Amino acid sequence: MHQPSLRAPRALASLVAVAGLAAMLLLGACSEEAADDTGPVGVTSATPTSEATDTPTEVATETVTQTATATPVKDAPLYDESLTRDDVDCSLDFISSGGGEDFVDGFTSGHFVVHGVLGQTCIGDDDRLLRAWQWLRTVASPEDLEPLILLAGFDAPSDLLAYVEALSTPDGGVAFQMTVNLGEAERDDIELALTMAHELTHVFTGVDSQLDRGVDESQCTTYFEGEGCYTDDSYIARWIDAFWGDWIDDIDPQHSDDEAAYDRCVVDPSFLGSYAATNPEEDFAETFSAYVFSVPVEDPGLVAKYDFMDADPYLRSFKQRIEDAGIEPLPNQFEGCGF
Repeated sequence: MHQPSLRAPRALASLVAVAGLAAMLLLGACSEEAADDTGPVGVTSATPTSEATDTPTEVATETVTQTATATPVKDAPLYDESLTRDDVDCSLDFISSGGGEDFVDGFTSGHFVVHGVLGQTCIGDDDRLLRAWQWLRTVASPEDLEPLILLAGFDAPSDLLAYVEALSTPDGGVAFQMTVNLGEAERDDIELALTMAHELTHVFTGVDSQLDRGVDESQCTTYFEGEGCYTDDSYIARWIDAFWGDWIDDIDPQHSDDEAAYDRCVVDPSFLGSYAATNPEEDFAETFSAYVFSVPVEDPGLVAKYDFMDADPYLRSFKQRIEDAGIEPLPNQFEGCGF
């Protein structure tokens, strides 16, 4: 089993209520218009694609099908309990396998996701998972979530806020499971909103058009992140070229080095915190979460990272969704770097 893409906690100040946040969590907001901008090739394809993994966990079925027809994407609801899948195992053993043995007893719920709509409950029943889903769908359209096929939640002592895991499909593709620490998610809407935006990036930067799993490290001309090589025009490859410089030479994708990340954070204020300095994927994810919620930044390096995202129509479409929803900019409570 590979190490999933994770989101660890950040050092946060006391949280401030933000006008309009609570309103976005109402279950009555059950339909929405999809964003007009299209994502990178593969994000909205009919065959689910997903984030890299050494050997993706196999989906335990023979064919990739669904047993219910989803509502047309443009008018897709947030939740439709009639939707289910027969292309993925949603047993407790399967959905908990990516988090390690420590989390197995803490899993409280799991749902199928069908064409960006939260479907039938397959284990447990925990309303806190619906709250996390509502934030994810506030940030992303159903098309953006096409590769996601499972959403799960656990409540166990852990510093881990959330993680994304790649699952291999019987037809040779990949699909995602996203798992949220519901105990940590209870803290506040600001943290939960940022977490869901962060995890979303591990979906759309890990699809096959972004990450080539058929290229080994010796053949990779961009950045080999442990299980595949980012394509030349991928977000992460371009992010590395623009912002990582010689830092990338210090990264071992197979082993996270918290001390080295802290050292980078001390001298480089273009990171939002030491977790962002862990590797380019987490830097991109943390920056994206701040960008889409218009978290104010002043450092020229961070402004340049915002400009990178603002110049891309697909990335900008997520921020536009938040603005269209009437959500005010979130305060900057990231720990910061450049001490």
